[in-house]
Amino acid sequence: RNFEGKVPLQGEIDEISRELKQKAEEALKTTDSHLSKCEFKDAIKTAMALAHEANRYLDEKATWKTIKTDRQAAANSLYTAISVIAQLKTLLYPFLPFSSQKVHEYLGFDGKVEDYGWQPQVVVPGQKMQEPQPLFKKLDESIIEEETRRIGT
Repeated sequence: RNFEGKVPLQGEIDEISRELKQKAEEALKTTDSHLSKCEFKDAIKTAMALAHEANRYLDEKATWKTIKTDRQAAANSLYTAISVIAQLKTLLYPFLPFSSQKVHEYLGFDGKVEDYGWQPQVVVPGQKMQEPQPLFKKLDESIIEEETRRIGT
């Protein structure tokens, strides 16, 4: 919203941001290795660990506050987060193909996730993003209870 729906221009980034981007690159390699050995549980654990790191990063950077006092610092944090999300959509594609495709489109990429291959996705400053919508619906407790009874757990 503060960057006209476009990927912000990244300036000089701090060590925390560099480390997160490095973790995203490592997660891509690690997940690839796990998938090639059919270690699906380990593959998704790696992807989810990166997602948790990205959430912690966003909480720590608090861009919704930073934007009021330091626009460039907010831009740097958002660019880093968007870059990591671009990796996550690739990492999670084998497990959540439809949701990963939606994220791919929200980030402003053309085509299909698989067209880009299993490699780091680079988001370009100024790349127009779509307005995101929730990827999942929150389930009503009654539906959860009914399904739990139905499967007998």
